[in-house]
Amino acid sequence: MASPITHPSSSKEDEESEDPFAQAETQIHEALDGPIELLSGRKDKLLADINALRKDYNAKKLTCSESLQELKSSREELLNITSLMRENQAQGEMMKAIKNLEARISALEEAAPPFPEINFTCDTGELTDLIPTLGEIRLASDPEPTSHAPDQSESNIPIDKKPPKSFGVIGRKPGEIDNPNCICVDNDNDKIYITDMGKSLIHVFSIQGEYLREFAKGKMSAPHGIVSHNGFVYVTDFEVNTIFKFKHEEYEFVKKTNSRTPDERLNRPHGIAADRSELYIAEPFKHRVSVYGTDLTYKGTLLSGAIKKSFSIRVMNRHLFVLQVRTNTIKVLDLQSGDVKKSLVIDEDGIPLFNAHSFVFDSNENVYISNHGCNYLKKIPKHGGFVQMLQLGKWGVSDIRGVAVDKEDRLFVLFGKGPFSVAVL
Repeated sequence: MASPITHPSSSKEDEESEDPFAQAETQIHEALDGPIELLSGRKDKLLADINALRKDYNAKKLTCSESLQELKSSREELLNITSLMRENQAQGEMMKAIKNLEARISALEEAAPPFPEINFTCDTGELTDLIPTLGEIRLASDPEPTSHAPDQSESNIPIDKKPPKSFGVIGRKPGEIDNPNCICVDNDNDKIYITDMGKSLIHVFSIQGEYLREFAKGKMSAPHGIVSHNGFVYVTDFEVNTIFKFKHEEYEFVKKTNSRTPDERLNRPHGIAADRSELYIAEPFKHRVSVYGTDLTYKGTLLSGAIKKSFSIRVMNRHLFVLQVRTNTIKVLDLQSGDVKKSLVIDEDGIPLFNAHSFVFDSNENVYISNHGCNYLKKIPKHGGFVQMLQLGKWGVSDIRGVAVDKEDRLFVLFGKGPFSVAVL
């Protein structure tokens, strides 16, 4: 009997079907390919979500950084304002103390007994008998003596009670001046302006001395320097460290300075002068002159550290004149070249100015300087020569605060105490 014929398997599938490892691999692929594909999709989505979150985070981080920078700037600004408020508060306390001292001084002055009248007479005949040659002594250049009959009207003239002209009343009532600081003349509109720190406003007079009005009440704290220029009035306030600008028409408030940087920040500004499109501000406690445009934009500083205690300032012929209290000199700066040309020594004539307070030039460039402590004015001619002293205490006034001139070279002198506030010479 023939045996059955068997055919060997030649297909690869048959071999794999008999290989348990291959079957396991097939099962693993079938089991995991689907989840792997699903996880890959989820991975791509998660990565996309993370990228979106990263972008959103970076945007928020940038916004937070900018907000933080703004908060830091605001913090610095608040610190500066706080420091300024403390300084202003201290200045206010000092001003109160000064006012109290002035009140006590006034009370003491009023309580002081009057000076006795002293009449001194001398018989020149007795001197001639004692020194018979005295009348013969004279210089060769002197003219021959001539007889002169004494004028009885001159010999009996009493001490002046009033200047040639005066106006203004010291007091607290409406229309009266409480605590004046500075005076200026507007030669275009024939007006006179006086800053009043006691009432914190500006008084306006006509050029004839008629009281017209007041303005800026409630706007300022301690107005000091004042200048009229091109239809506007500019006033410094040394308590709030600001310059105020007003229109001539109805004296409407226009704007004030707004310090943005430490360099722009004024420190107790006092004197102010104007020329063309610039304002020059004396800062006696920073020992410099700040320059602003007439639109109150900051432009820079001059003479920083080169001047000491300068309260009064003038501009003439493109030259800046700065009065220095401590050294009794006027420093002259050429505004075109920026060079200091010279320093005028105002007491080299041997007549001291113990407290030179303010000064002004007339049309002939003669300079008048007030001496706050001794109540006299010194007139120094432009080209030198005789120095004229103008004694003002004989009118019963004292405490010279400022001087100004009009287009006719009349001199206006402002006083802090007395029966009137302004004398016209």
